Amino acid sequence: MNFEELNINIKLHKKIEENLSIGFFISSKLSTIYGINTRLYGKTFGIKNCNDVIKLKFVQNLNLGSGVYSLTFGVSTAVSDGVFEILDRRHDSFIFRVETNKKFLGYVDLNTQIEELP
Repeated sequence: MNFEELNINIKLHKKIEENLSIGFFISSKLSTIYGINTRLYGKTFGIKNCNDVIKLKFVQNLNLGSGVYSLTFGVSTAVSDGVFEILDRRHDSFIFRVETNKKFLGYVDLNTQIEELP
């Protein structure tokens, strides 16, 4: 398995009372492959002041197929379920290439096992 670590440091430029959410998207040139944020994982921060720095580490199993991908980072506050006020979003901040010898179709290797049954 390919576990990859993504470290994000956020410096706040205003006081945040509640519902802060920090996350990222992995995209191909055609679509979003994966997205995650701290709110989806139940991570809460409480009150954060102007100039506070939040340091996060995301670790994920990155079984992507060969191709070029990008990372988009976002910081927002949750107004209600599914509704966010975007505070900052950095589209395609990091572009990276994946090369693999495994053969499969699509973006993600699900490590499928195939066996013939009697």
